[in-house]
Amino acid sequence: MSKHTKGPWYGHSIGLPRVESDGRYVFDVTRSDSERLANANLIAAAPALLEALEELVEAILIIAPEASCKPALAAIAKAKGEQQ
Repeated sequence: MSKHTKGPWYGHSIGLPRVESDGRYVFDVTRSDSERLANANLIAAAPALLEALEELVEAILIIAPEASCKPALAAIAKAKGEQQ
């Protein structure tokens, strides 16, 4: 499994909208201008969203061990490339 580029990621629209981390190219998108920037912003938020979801699942399972977090755990696994 390969690890994703560490966040924070930043989306910007200088030239083609793209996502960067520490000045390094992470990803760019090719759609209409407004859609490209929206996609870049969503992609840029991915590392923070993953970290927040992992923390929420951990807290929920401490408070309510019987809780089902299957959809969240599946999303985490998919983000980490651990899901088939």
